[in-house]
Amino acid sequence: MPSCVLRKYKNYGSKINKSEGISYHTFPSDDFTKHKWVSIVQAERSEHDWMPTKSSTICSAYFNHEDKYTTSKGYLRLKKLQYL
Repeated sequence: MPSCVLRKYKNYGSKINKSEGISYHTFPSDDFTKHKWVSIVQAERSEHDWMPTKSSTICSAYFNHEDKYTTSKGYLRLKKLQYL
């Protein structure tokens, strides 16, 4: 079950969150963007040695509405080159 790595949000992958439109996004493979995301999470958690795992996710609650879009199949996605 996914959960958000940011402590500000207590979201985890339950039916309640899915029905409320919460989705979970893995860290980008693009090194530049990934580094920015990691830096933000480290600062928010006050853990400067924190590093994401393959299963680390950030919930959609952290992103602005204009940073997201819905696919034709109803999946919530982040726009490319998204910087938290």
